[in-house]
Amino acid sequence: MNIDNQSINSNAAPRWIEMVQKQLIRENPSALPGYGVDGSYGPETVEWVEKFQSRKGLAVDGNAGPNTLATLRSAIDLLPGMDGRGIELLQKDLLYFDIQQSTVDGSYGPKTEQGVKDFQFLNNLEVDGFAGPNTLKTMDKYITDLIIQRGANGSHVRRIQNQLNEQSEVAISIAVDGSYGPGTKDAVETFQSAVNLNPDGIVTPRTMNLLDLEAMHPYTDEEKQERLESAGISSETVSQTTKDKYIQLVEDSAVFAASFSSVSLPKISNDVSVVRVNADTTLTDKIITVSGQVENNPNLNFYTHIDEHMDNIITHNVFDINGTRYSDLVKITSYDVMNEEVESTETSWVEIDNSLLETSLKYKRLEQESVQTAFSRGYEQWAICEGIGQISCAILLAGVATAGAGIACSAAWAFTTVVLSPDTCENIYYLFD
Repeated sequence: MNIDNQSINSNAAPRWIEMVQKQLIRENPSALPGYGVDGSYGPETVEWVEKFQSRKGLAVDGNAGPNTLATLRSAIDLLPGMDGRGIELLQKDLLYFDIQQSTVDGSYGPKTEQGVKDFQFLNNLEVDGFAGPNTLKTMDKYITDLIIQRGANGSHVRRIQNQLNEQSEVAISIAVDGSYGPGTKDAVETFQSAVNLNPDGIVTPRTMNLLDLEAMHPYTDEEKQERLESAGISSETVSQTTKDKYIQLVEDSAVFAASFSSVSLPKISNDVSVVRVNADTTLTDKIITVSGQVENNPNLNFYTHIDEHMDNIITHNVFDINGTRYSDLVKITSYDVMNEEVESTETSWVEIDNSLLETSLKYKRLEQESVQTAFSRGYEQWAICEGIGQISCAILLAGVATAGAGIACSAAWAFTTVVLSPDTCENIYYLFD
């Protein structure tokens, strides 16, 4: 993928927004004085993208599209003798790749120059000590990669190899050569097994996160369960009569027919799960979650949330699966019945899982920052949405094989907490409020 051949705006993943923000500061150290590199495409980022576009004679729309990204990339040359915030970012990136020739002081002195030369040498670039477009693009590519596997070469692989040797979960000692060969793959599988990840030997966001000793890590399954229980969130199976009732309710709904309009008289397959989700056992309002596949169409999966008290569908969510490799695309469509809205997006499994991880970390920070009121309204609202998504997760796409098996289940939770509009989660929350 050419990382500059895309459109980056407020809908982009945080890592791409951070890349644009770093580029703006590299090009102009005065850029983004308020929030800096924060992964949020807010008014300040829009303003500075527009300033750059205006200065370079580009269409001024505040979106970092391919022309803006290419122009921005070519406009940057960080050279020895320079100083400022752009140099600080360069030095931090060198440290990210375990190239520790200098401290982060914002001064492009001899040690930073040597660090740049080391990075260039290790990645088969022209070794001149100048951090120009090619060098910075290579750094950005390696930092934003979400899938690193056998056959890869470069400083991102060296980083993984160093981390494998330094972690304490399991004894590993491998060569640090920047080449992702059989030895590195075996070491990754060993580490993944030790931390209860799918041992496929492919480094994706969760493996990256757990290898990073300085990073915040998501709650374990046991910790999640404890928090869901403390929030009063639980699930229970339903009787066959209740199950049949809600399967029929979904099949007879207009939203079910509309979501599978390409299928003649769509029916739910026999392998369907119906679960009641309780956010507080003292309340009468409950959520019924119906999850399964369309009969004779294993690529069409769905899960539907129903307000049991009113027997109304709240949301109906469809996954059109085109494959189960990390890079394969999934079309996700959400029918927000309460707000009469439809949202659709197409993304990859690995992007879904990365969004899920980022959301998990976001709310872990929120909880830690709100120690006195850990279940403040925002956190409690998320916990309920999380609980519903986790339970959907446990029953959705159980038969998906290969790479998808490890993250297909997570997609339900990711979709509930990331893809669904805030209004949808707010409405679900109000059922228990």
